[in-house]
Amino acid sequence: MAKDAVTEVAGTVPVERSVFGLDEMRRPGEPERLFWTELPMGGDSVVVGAGTARILSNAPSREVLVELEVRDDPPP
Repeated sequence: MAKDAVTEVAGTVPVERSVFGLDEMRRPGEPERLFWTELPMGGDSVVVGAGTARILSNAPSREVLVELEVRDDPPP
């Protein structure tokens, strides 16, 4: 059985009005805009798109430590 590939990252993220987003790193010359702002803002707490994610948080506007785990397969 193939082993599930897991990537874990952590960092400080600015939360503004209880929402923040993640974008994949872009190549030099690609647009500098925040692609996660184009994802739907209502409904689910987490919305994932191609190379981006939008997260609704319970944190007020401030900087928070965020730990993210990305898996190829669902967790056991």
